[in-house]
Amino acid sequence: MNLLKAAWRAAMAIRWSVLACVVGVVLAFLSMGLLGLGLYVAVSPVTGLRFPGMDEWHGDWVWPATLGAGMLWSFGFLLAGWLNHRLRTRMGVGRWPRRLAYLGVLWLWALLVWWLLLAGAPL
Repeated sequence: MNLLKAAWRAAMAIRWSVLACVVGVVLAFLSMGLLGLGLYVAVSPVTGLRFPGMDEWHGDWVWPATLGAGMLWSFGFLLAGWLNHRLRTRMGVGRWPRRLAYLGVLWLWALLVWWLLLAGAPL
C-alpha cells in the first residue's frame, strides 16, 4: 500500500509531464508521422554525421519509423518531468536552469530515438 501511495505521489509531482506524454502520443499518431519528421529535422545536425539524409531514405520502413519516432519521443516527457522534479526538490535549482534541462532532455531523447531507429533501418 505504501508503494502505491509513493507511486501516486510521484505521478502527481510530474502530472503535467504525464499529460504531455499522453497528448504527445495521441498527436504523434494523428499527425501521421509529421511530429517524427519534425523531430528528425531538429536532430539531423547530429544524426547526419553518421546516417544518410532524409532524401536518401526509401522503402517500407520510412513511414512507420517517422510515426514511431514521434510516439516514442513523447515518453521523454516523463524522464524530463522526473528530472525537473528532482532538481526542484532535492537541489533547489532555479526555474530557468530547470527549463533548459527539460528541453535538453527532450532533445537528447529525440536524438536517442532517431539514432536507434536509423541504426536498425535498412539504409
